[in-house]
Order: sequence, then structure tokens, then C-alpha cells
Amino acid sequence: MLASDFKKKLASGHRALGIMMTFDFWPGYLEMFQKLGLDYVMIDCEHGAATMREVEELCRTARLCGLTAILRPEAADYPLIRKYADMGPAGFVIPWVESQAQLDIVRDAVFQPPRGRRGWGGPVIQAANGIDRPAIDEYEKSLVIIAQIETPLGIERAEKIAACEWVDALMMGPYDLSVNLGAVPKVDTDQQIAATRRVIAAARNAGKPCGTVTASPEVIRFWFQEGMQFILCGEVSFVVQAALESTLQQVRGATGEGGIHVA
Repeated sequence: MLASDFKKKLASGHRALGIMMTFDFWPGYLEMFQKLGLDYVMIDCEHGAATMREVEELCRTARLCGLTAILRPEAADYPLIRKYADMGPAGFVIPWVESQAQLDIVRDAVFQPPRGRRGWGGPVIQAANGIDRPAIDEYEKSLVIIAQIETPLGIERAEKIAACEWVDALMMGPYDLSVNLGAVPKVDTDQQIAATRRVIAAARNAGKPCGTVTASPEVIRFWFQEGMQFILCGEVSFVVQAALESTLQQVRGATGEGGIHVA
């Protein structure tokens, strides 16, 4: 159910690869991702423009094809996350986590009483095996909650964030961290690598996995070797752009022309 298999895979020490959807929200991609062997997809509502209807369609399609769909909301905002939770995602990546107060908001929006303050309703009901307490408990256990670390204060408090009982994993936000460290667009400075290693260690000491985002195969291998367990290997539209750019370079190089002309 939902993120159960994803969580079991990470708990057993295996690695997971996913992809991010920020600009293009075609549900058909999810079937493609599942066939290609990706473990999860992140629906990015922090920077993307998905409507609530599109979010619901993506969450439902992901459930039907057996792919873990994790949603990143705009912020740790109670009404917003509570509404997204009704759409049936497999869990949440919470951006810019720096405090227990933010985590408390997420808890209240995701879990039902007595743990939180969320009511039971919306399309997510179709993701559960019923509406009684055992079904709700089973559903909540299948969710994955990931705290994303993207600021110096988040780095400083990484150990406390990782210690939160219902936070399942930590995740780096390398680009925004580089912005906050004054090094943008460089995400491989000594300061940032040291900060990332600290977060990996904080997660490991809490018995939890850590992840990041990068489209570079070399960087993916590097962070897997450093102890990362799950990585978003790019964003859909950027993957399309890179593939098209590569094709056009090869075609133009073969013809010796700056453009493509068909007789």
C-alpha cells in the first residue's frame, strides 16, 4: 500500500531511484516510470503548477500501477497539506525544514486523532481498506514523511529533525542549499559536501535513510558511495530537453549544418 514497498526497500539497505515532475504532469508518465523500474516519483507542488485535480489523477494512477508517488507541498502549511493528503499521495517531502514547529504542523495535517488533527475524507479513501480504525492505522503506516534540508539552520538541527519519531527520512535540497550558502549554482563546494555528509550521518545515527537530487550519473554514484539511499535522478522536462539536445547535436554534427533542412 502506498509507500510500504518503498520503505521496506530502504529499511533493508537497498537503494532507490526516482524522478521529479515539476512542469509536465501527464499521468501516462507514471506507467512508463514503473516499467523502467523507477522506485518512486515526486510530484513537485513547491515549484510546479499542478492543479488539485492533476494531483489527484497522478496519485490515483500511481496507486493503480504500483508506483510510489510522493508529493512536495509549497510549505509546511496545515490547510494545504491536509488538502493534498485527501488526494492520496504515498507521502510528503516537506521543503525547508528547520524546526519542530514545522514538523508538528505536518503531523497534524497528515495523521488523524489522536496523533494529529486530520479528518478522513476525499479520494484517499479509495487507497485504504476501509474507514475503521485498523484500516486508518494501516494506511498511516504506509505513508512516508521526508524532511528536506535546504538551509544552514536545517543543517545545524539535522540531528533533532532526524530524531522525530514519525519522520521516515531526510533529504537534501542541494540547489537551494547552495543559494543559502552563497555559492549558487555550485553544489559541490567543500562547505556543501561537508554539510551533506553531516545530514547523512544524522539520518544514519537515527536509523533512517537519506536522499538527494541530481541528474548526473557520476554524482549519483558519488552520493550512493557516501551513504545516500534514495536519489531523484532529474526532472521530466529537463530529461526530455537533455535527450533532445543530444539528438540535435548529433544530427547537426553529422550534416555539418547549423539547422535541419528537409528537401
